[in-house]
Amino acid sequence: MQRVNVDIIRKEEFGFTSNSAGVYVRKNNSPTYTDEESLMLTGDKNVINLNWVVQYRIISPKNYLFNIADISGTVRDISETVLRRLVGNRDFDYVLNNREELAYAAKSEMQLFLDKYESGIALEAVQLLDVTPPEPVRPSFNEVNEADQDRTRLVNEAQREYNEKIPRARGEAKQLIQEAEGYKVRRVNTAEGEVARYNEVYTQYKRYPSVTRQRIYIETLREVLPGVNEILVVDQNKNIVPLLNLSVLLAFLLLYNAMFIVRETEQVVITEFGKPVGYPITSAGLHFKLPFIQKAIYFDKRILSWDGQPREIPTNDKTFIWVECAARWKITKPLLFLQRLGTEDRAISIMNALIDGAIRDLVTKNDLTEIILSSDWKEEYVVNTETSGGEREIRNVKVGRDRYSENVRNSIRQITNDYGIEIMDILIKRVNYTDQVRNKVYERMISERKRIAAKKRSEGEGEKAEILGQLERELSNIQSTAEKTANQIKGQADGQAGQIYGKSYMSDPDFYRFYQTLQSYRDIVKGNTKLVVSMDSDLYKYLKDIK
Repeated sequence: MQRVNVDIIRKEEFGFTSNSAGVYVRKNNSPTYTDEESLMLTGDKNVINLNWVVQYRIISPKNYLFNIADISGTVRDISETVLRRLVGNRDFDYVLNNREELAYAAKSEMQLFLDKYESGIALEAVQLLDVTPPEPVRPSFNEVNEADQDRTRLVNEAQREYNEKIPRARGEAKQLIQEAEGYKVRRVNTAEGEVARYNEVYTQYKRYPSVTRQRIYIETLREVLPGVNEILVVDQNKNIVPLLNLSVLLAFLLLYNAMFIVRETEQVVITEFGKPVGYPITSAGLHFKLPFIQKAIYFDKRILSWDGQPREIPTNDKTFIWVECAARWKITKPLLFLQRLGTEDRAISIMNALIDGAIRDLVTKNDLTEIILSSDWKEEYVVNTETSGGEREIRNVKVGRDRYSENVRNSIRQITNDYGIEIMDILIKRVNYTDQVRNKVYERMISERKRIAAKKRSEGEGEKAEILGQLERELSNIQSTAEKTANQIKGQADGQAGQIYGKSYMSDPDFYRFYQTLQSYRDIVKGNTKLVVSMDSDLYKYLKDIK
């Protein structure tokens, strides 16, 4: 009997590992292909770094134990396949700014795969912990941000440090408590499990004492007899005598060799002198065969994994990429499988040739865009055209990455069916640039971001000059308008004064002239002033009359 803990949350980590304190440590600091879980191609042919975690729990112990041979590997392969497909459908900046939407879409699509396989697990969360540019191009992205985010950066650094240390301390404290609680639960569950196991066996024994007793004996003897050379017992007189005579022992050995047990995860083909006889046995339980003459050959009944090796393949537009695939398959016709292949290793060898050939043919006949994008690509996934100089790239998806996987599966399915194998899915797990191509892509990404940074600075200087020019224009307008208004007012005053002066002069010109002359003298003549006048001047005339 197998016990499965359905209460705990299990997880798979990608691009990092978490240590005992729950602190995340990145794994992909080197450019080697084997450590590239987190490097992905985006829809605009750039490279982005994603670190994520998948959390799941068991909802059906039976399906969890008996339907899939490698549940952890299946979760990992599905997660990489789905997330890389979704990222490949979206441009770099879209992925950076829409991680929640991406995580939700990945969780939904992954669950469809797991339900299809009847895996017995339910996803709790898909969390994108780190979505960033790759390390070599990150400084160029920072340069863009520094153009208008220096002040925000300083605030964010302080806030980030607070957000890192406080939650970490709280988390470590909670972890310490949870570890103690976990020990308590584990200790109690172990005891309860052992008691429950005993009670279960005892219950069956009370219901079917003879069968249960015989089954327990047989299972026990089957485990221990192969290592026994002789069986002896002590009689009442303390003499050692044989336990079984030869005929009884021979009968027991014949019975022992005639019985075999088929587990839930197994299926059996019976052979006689190397040739199959009868129908395959797929039901679990105790079965019988002819002793020594017939042989039981076991095959796995669960969904099995095929993991391909990374292949360097050129696309139709002469871009060299690494392609890594996985597949899920099962033995559906064990008799045919035995006759055609015989072993799982032979089946893996056949699938290596079939799948690798189909994938290579697919890649070499299509451009890189067709390999990256999927059939459900949308225009809305393109959110930034600055990296292409402001021109939107035309993208026509003829088939798409997801449907190519189906085409590859369908192209080899008929062949594998003849071997008693069902190919359930072909998973294009990873598509990455080779080192030489990736370095060229990094150079392009860096130059694009530097151009964007220079453009932002130039636009800032232009906006500044525009504002200053507008300021000068508005100042000149204000000043000239004020001067114009002032001059108009002064002109109006001068005109009104002239009218008044005119009216006065016209009523008595002589007096007005005399008055104005005297007024002028008052303003001009000061103490110790000498006047020089002509005898024909008005001043001389007036002075002469006064005298």
